[in-house]
Amino acid sequence: MFRWQISEYLSLVYLFPMVAAANVRRTRVVEERIPFGPHPQQYVLFCRPPEREAGALLFFAPGGGWRTGSPSSFRFIGRFFAEQGFPTVLAGYRLAPKFRFPAQVEDVYAGLRVGIQAAKERGLSANKILLGGQSAGAHLVSLLAYNRGELARHGLDSSLFAGMLLISGPLNFSVCTNRTITQLVSDFVGDPANKDKADPMCYVQGDQILPVLCMHGACDPLVDVQNSISFADQLNRAGTQRAQVYILQGGHHSDLVALFLRGSPATQFLTDWLMDKAR
Repeated sequence: MFRWQISEYLSLVYLFPMVAAANVRRTRVVEERIPFGPHPQQYVLFCRPPEREAGALLFFAPGGGWRTGSPSSFRFIGRFFAEQGFPTVLAGYRLAPKFRFPAQVEDVYAGLRVGIQAAKERGLSANKILLGGQSAGAHLVSLLAYNRGELARHGLDSSLFAGMLLISGPLNFSVCTNRTITQLVSDFVGDPANKDKADPMCYVQGDQILPVLCMHGACDPLVDVQNSISFADQLNRAGTQRAQVYILQGGHHSDLVALFLRGSPATQFLTDWLMDKAR
């Protein structure tokens, strides 16, 4: 086992109790579970701010290697954003390996549509949407944003999107080379013929204008930091410089969820970035 992997596992020993405490703490955020399909994973958790909204709806897909996790297990992220003033939709999706691509992507599209409708029904603005995701969730929202054919098929318009936050995302399968991430990608994709269809890098055409913030740990042992660097470079090829990368020195993979658990310069940076895009 590599030293960085050991450091990652050790960081999780302290992270799990923090997540558990954040998920059960008392809060003024209003949470609603809204199903969009028959499977137990097909629901969104809608988190409404206790005070005035910041001006944009945030749609966030949590991670888990496409194999684990749910909106409820990441409710602390929805609470964090809602307390900053963002009505937040945490996306649920069916999990691999029982369900393979494109099931997860279809669920993310469905969750976004449900979230938009829920915001409108509750008198909240849905004219400007911020996208976000962590790990596998970052991968899924990047596919949602950049697959133009699928956006149109689902009746969504990219002009709604005001910015996209991608944390520790496997965004370029060509640099996902270690044994663990290779197996996770294989279990998610299923048929090898689908790998390019599931690779966000294949949808970057250089003319995208959506502002993107990629945040990544410099010591990520699972999803190499080159995923974020190469993805942002590709987005910026046209010279628009819409994508930027924030590298957290000493950061690993899963421990980046600490961004939503304790204050740090990186937390303030992402919050300021989102506020700027919500204007």
